[in-house]
Amino acid sequence: MARPTKYNEQTLVRAEEYLLEFEQEKSDRSTFLLRLAETPSKVGLALYLNIALSTLDKWAVESARDEALSNDDAELSSGKEGFSGIVCDVMSIQHEFLTANGLNGAYNPAVTKLLLSKHGYSEKHVVDNQSSDGSMTPKGFNDFYGKDEVDESEES
Repeated sequence: MARPTKYNEQTLVRAEEYLLEFEQEKSDRSTFLLRLAETPSKVGLALYLNIALSTLDKWAVESARDEALSNDDAELSSGKEGFSGIVCDVMSIQHEFLTANGLNGAYNPAVTKLLLSKHGYSEKHVVDNQSSDGSMTPKGFNDFYGKDEVDESEES
């Protein structure tokens, strides 16, 4: 028998409160940029709701599945419609916080780069393994030892 879920209508309301707290500050640009220590996150939302991060992720997946179900499959619904949208909005606001505060120098660049990797960004390094300038072309035996030197050693 599974443990009863903590999810209810109050959970959805509290999740929306967490999201609105950051959205209101986003409209006031000065407050938005000053609130450096608190970037919205899935972990922050999980702590605010007093649930485990794995539970938050599970509810988001169930919510997305519920939203994809047609009205004919209502009996299969978990009753968590709308929750995945809140999680996506939290991640979108986090992305905006990171880019705005990373570009203006308010956030540490290394930490910003690390956190933006969760949003699909990566640092690209180009490595020229083909030696396009020819400097790494393999050398043959005769290139190291002149042909004349090889011939002289054979005559002796």
